[in-house]
Amino acid sequence: MAIRYDDDGEDTFTLTTENVSLHNPEDVQAWAYELRLRSDEVILQRSGRKWWCLIDIQGMDIAPSLADAYGALARSILHTYYLGCVRYGQPMGHQTVATLRHGAEAHRFRSLIYETRAIALLAMAELRKHPPRSVEGIASSAWTADER
Repeated sequence: MAIRYDDDGEDTFTLTTENVSLHNPEDVQAWAYELRLRSDEVILQRSGRKWWCLIDIQGMDIAPSLADAYGALARSILHTYYLGCVRYGQPMGHQTVATLRHGAEAHRFRSLIYETRAIALLAMAELRKHPPRSVEGIASSAWTADER
C-alpha cells in the first residue's frame, strides 16, 4: 500500500494510491492510519490550512462490504483536511466505484468520481467557484458536472 500527496500549487494536492486493496476492516484501519499520517504531514507543512484534493483512484480495490467503513473514513478525512475533493481514474476493483458511491451516499457527501484527471480538474474548478460550507454541503452543492 502506497500513498503520496503531490503539491499541484494553488492549494491543491493530488493523492495518488498504489496497490490499495481494502478487503476487511483491518485493511481499512491500516489505510486510515497511512492516510492520516500523510495528511498530517501536509497540514503541518501548510501551517494548519486545509487544501483541495484530487484523488487518483486507479490503484484502489475496495470490497463492497466495506462501503460504510470507507465512507465514514472518507467523510472524516474530508472534514479534517480538505476544502473539497474530486476523484478520478479507473480503479483496480471492478466494484470499487459503486462502493465509493455507496459509502459517500451513506455518509452524506458526494462521491464526485470522473473518468479522467482532465475532467476532474474541470469539476474541481467549478467546486472552487462554489465551495460547500460544510461536508453536508458537498452532498447538496448547487453546481453540476458530468459525473460518471
